[in-house]
Amino acid sequence: MIKLNLKSNFFFTSLIIKLSNFLMKKGFKTKILKHLFKAILLLLKKSGHSFSSLFFQLYINLNTYVEVKTINLKGNRTIITPILLNFKKRVFVISRWILKTLVYYSKIKLYLQLFQEFNLILNLIESSKAFLARNENFILVKNNRSNLHYRW
Repeated sequence: MIKLNLKSNFFFTSLIIKLSNFLMKKGFKTKILKHLFKAILLLLKKSGHSFSSLFFQLYINLNTYVEVKTINLKGNRTIITPILLNFKKRVFVISRWILKTLVYYSKIKLYLQLFQEFNLILNLIESSKAFLARNENFILVKNNRSNLHYRW
């Protein structure tokens, strides 16, 4: 049995807590953590790598430095402008992209859905919904780069 030592690394502990807070509804945090740990343990058994190397690779594969933001201007105009992200916001955006994908696998248990998505991301399979969300973000940033001066 593989044991996870989450107290040793702050980054990975905070990533797990962020993922669990996204999934948590009506205060069932222990249930959500069990699903997350089951998915992580399945991933560890399949890959044979350490927990920190897997989540580092997951973060690197989905890493982004910019995101788009909608700004309302005078005269009922809205403009989409790219903004730079700090580390905390990047982790938030990556967690959001991963957890948006859970809608697409509706009849499978939660930990199996998470395992499938983590596995697709780690194997760099472009059909992953998180990769599609990341690519969609890059397209929006690229198309709206002329509005960069509106972010201030």
